[in-house]
Amino acid sequence: MKVLFALLMLTLVTQSQGEVIVRNDFDTPGADGSYRWAFQTDGGIYHEQRGSLQPAASGVPALVVEGQYQYTAPDGQLIHVFYRADENGFQPKLIKQ
Repeated sequence: MKVLFALLMLTLVTQSQGEVIVRNDFDTPGADGSYRWAFQTDGGIYHEQRGSLQPAASGVPALVVEGQYQYTAPDGQLIHVFYRADENGFQPKLIKQ
């Protein structure tokens, strides 16, 4: 649910800035709980994410999410971030361009 809310909010922001979504892929959750989605705007915003249930130390499966996003900052610098979120929290990695 949080993923859908974040995707909706980003869509609203890009529409308010006059950007057009040129790619929008969404694979509905599979029987195993895995999913994948991606979108891109004509203004250069790109975000993709995939998630699946993985075994955890507690013995209860945990959702593991991996993805990346990129956009151009107001100063013209390209921001590109890879991330992973699991039982250890959100772990972003900024790629300098």
